[in-house]
Amino acid sequence: MSGQRYSALLTVSALSFGLITLWLPDAWTFSILQILLSFALFALFLPLETYALRLSFHPLLLLPLAVATLALLQFSSSHSANLWETRRAAIEWFTFATCAFLACNHCRDRKARQVAVESFALGSSVLCLFGVLQNYSAPGRVWWIFDSGFESQVFGPFTYHTKFANFAQLGLATAFWSASKRADRSWLYLSAAAVLFAAVVVSASRGGVLVISLEALLLSVCYARSNSALSSFRLATFSLLSLAIAIALLGADPILLRLKTTDFALDSRWAINLASLDMAATYFWSGSGLGTWSTVYPEFARFDLGQRINQAHNDWLQWFIEGGIALLLLVLSIWLSAVRAAREEWWSLGFVFVWLHGFFDYPMQQTPAFATLQFAFWGAALATLPALARRDKA
Repeated sequence: MSGQRYSALLTVSALSFGLITLWLPDAWTFSILQILLSFALFALFLPLETYALRLSFHPLLLLPLAVATLALLQFSSSHSANLWETRRAAIEWFTFATCAFLACNHCRDRKARQVAVESFALGSSVLCLFGVLQNYSAPGRVWWIFDSGFESQVFGPFTYHTKFANFAQLGLATAFWSASKRADRSWLYLSAAAVLFAAVVVSASRGGVLVISLEALLLSVCYARSNSALSSFRLATFSLLSLAIAIALLGADPILLRLKTTDFALDSRWAINLASLDMAATYFWSGSGLGTWSTVYPEFARFDLGQRINQAHNDWLQWFIEGGIALLLLVLSIWLSAVRAAREEWWSLGFVFVWLHGFFDYPMQQTPAFATLQFAFWGAALATLPALARRDKA
């Protein structure tokens, strides 16, 4: 087996391990993921005499490295409200950059990329289906065995239903795109898409349902533009039928009950966001230090909610507070590059919509293994950009 194949196997193993242990708060799980990615990076450079001919590098891959460097500058200059958290954030962003680089190289070949996308479409739907079944049959337990510490709303390794919805959003775009490219198996991938959508409905994540509904509408347009009118009609008919069956089997009562009983005017996120705006006005230039939002928040809190608020429930606002205008521009560039890549192969719209969801939740915070998976998507998406494709072809 070549070094590149070893590297690909190690990368997939690292991401899989990080995903299945996502529910564990211990640092050792992410450390193992980092070790596996380090070995994957080492294997990618073997044999040394030919690595330069086999590796691809896009300048945009420097963006997460720039974020890590910003965190290191904050740490080294002691310009942080919590030096320990800023150091941790720097290490995490270096991990994101490493994974993006690996994914970009392993997915630069169109056939390899299509296999990866199709595999994720099916794998994510299976995980989401098992997650829903686990939530109903063993509430509060992970993999039917481990006590998560929560009474309910635990889906597979996800102990927060919105992160579960974010994972399904990543998978939905790959399922639609795979159905578009594989006409002989379109029914399989459309069924996977129906399961992913229904799983978000079952999760009772209000923001998740809103975002994945908008995503499904855009993906349907992309599918229609890529296929004939007859294929598009079959898509609509089969998707609606599959979705109806999936929701009927899995149930929509949780989200309906939550929407009926929720008073949006009393949602604590409004108070948190108002406090975050005050924080942004104070730290907009140089930031409070990456990873320090929860450290700084008590000083600006509007009232005591009786519990520790660990995230801003708005990734973009939290980035602005922690890293100032520089970090906001860097993450915006990352997101815009994914939008540009979606014009080449629109399966990367999953990443785009997950980060859109970040305007009213925190898909990139608290679970670094899941954030690493998102950057694997981003790195693979960069492999579709014309400049890199032309260089590899040459």
